[in-house]
Amino acid sequence: MYRALIVEDEPPILRKITSSLRAVSDAFDIEVAHDGQEAFEYLMNHPVDVVFTDIRMPIMDGLALSDKIRKLYPEICILIITGYYDYSYAKSAIQTGVFDYILKPLSSVEFRATIQRVEQHLDKQRSQRILQSLTNIASGQPNDDAEVFQNAGYQYLSAFLIVRNGYPYRFDESSTCEQIGEDEKGLLLEEIRGNEYLSAGKTVTFARDGYYQREIIILVLHTAEMRAGHGHLEGLLQRLQAACHGAVYHVGMETWSAGVANHAERVAGLRKRFEQAIIFGKSTLYVEEGTVHSGEPRNAPHIDAKEWKTEDDLRASVLRMMDWGKNNWITRFELQDLLDYVLESMEPPGGYDGRRTAKNRLDQLVSKCEGYPQLTHEVTALFRGMWKTQKHIGEPVNLDGREAVESIRVYIDTHYAEELTVQNLAERFGFNPSYLGQLFRKHTHLSLNQYIIQKRISVAANLIRNDASLTVKDIAMAVGYDDPLYFSRIFKRHTGFAPTELREKE
Repeated sequence: MYRALIVEDEPPILRKITSSLRAVSDAFDIEVAHDGQEAFEYLMNHPVDVVFTDIRMPIMDGLALSDKIRKLYPEICILIITGYYDYSYAKSAIQTGVFDYILKPLSSVEFRATIQRVEQHLDKQRSQRILQSLTNIASGQPNDDAEVFQNAGYQYLSAFLIVRNGYPYRFDESSTCEQIGEDEKGLLLEEIRGNEYLSAGKTVTFARDGYYQREIIILVLHTAEMRAGHGHLEGLLQRLQAACHGAVYHVGMETWSAGVANHAERVAGLRKRFEQAIIFGKSTLYVEEGTVHSGEPRNAPHIDAKEWKTEDDLRASVLRMMDWGKNNWITRFELQDLLDYVLESMEPPGGYDGRRTAKNRLDQLVSKCEGYPQLTHEVTALFRGMWKTQKHIGEPVNLDGREAVESIRVYIDTHYAEELTVQNLAERFGFNPSYLGQLFRKHTHLSLNQYIIQKRISVAANLIRNDASLTVKDIAMAVGYDDPLYFSRIFKRHTGFAPTELREKE
């Protein structure tokens, strides 16, 4: 439905236009006003698609009203109602942006033709706005067009996310991530449009590439309730695999009311839940009722930490695992699950808390590392830190954790300028924070924070003595302090001198 406002000060003509509009079209909800000022006040508080206005009216005439509408509401379609004696005014109005004019007395044939043109114009305008809204939603941009969808008669919006074999773009050094081809896109659209529920009423389908063409997002506005559930989409998954040589696919789908606010947030939420539902080695189907998996796991390397006898065994296993992941184009979430499987065969210090901390650290590594070489190095270091303090076959129990503490001390010595806390060091090396603090104090007779501060103060003192060009702020930043005043207080507390005093003394 469209909303029409008829502005006319003569009641008989107002009734005639209203009845004529209802006779030729059922596409309009009609409101009336009796002069330009009343009409403008209505427009400021209510959405309107088309305005029919007389020219000669008290308080504010039709041309003044039209001028205000064009400036403030340019999307509104304006039609001037005029007699032959006002025809020159009507022509002037059309030249300045009015859609058309209607001559009094009304001719039913001409009036019907004019209204048909208005409907075509409004249909095209609405279609363009809907397409732009769907584009914004798919791009993650905020939007407030729920009312546009509902006014066009759509009750539901369904979102489909389809991902083919692959992993985050930054992990692909050759820049050859698998992409979803045109044939696959055509198959996807054909299957989704063929859904018995989506095709039961009026629909609008929009598709676009995302994430370097490795993901397709399809948005469907529809009038019929989507109740197909898993069955139809399971069939889609199987047909995709059969048509595309058994490739692994992940399909996410959810439906919600077209009238909700900010559809882009709904799509982002679907993507997050969908990605979390992906299980290593299997095609995945995620819908709002739950998760369905089909397909057999790929032949991932079997890795059991209990079989490691030396650090070389550990490094070789991690390298074999990472190479397999890279060569098999697994997703980031598949890789996280693969690493979790290895973690399950280990016994991180700190029991359950230690295992949870180690898993969080693994997830961070996979999400933030800039490539496979760095990721392989970081994963090896993490597993080594846990392995050094676990009980495993072929090695005596390492009760004191001396080597683990030494590794952490070396890390602090080379990363003192970065943010260092007990929490992030525990996550990096796979320890429970409380356990790590006790272990470090046992072997160094210092708390972790004391050791970090001593290292930073020592480096800062050397900079003060050897480089007169550096300001106190420069030195503070160089050793990990953002606030030079705070750094000066810490420095004086540990050396007895402020940074400037030490420089003058030296």
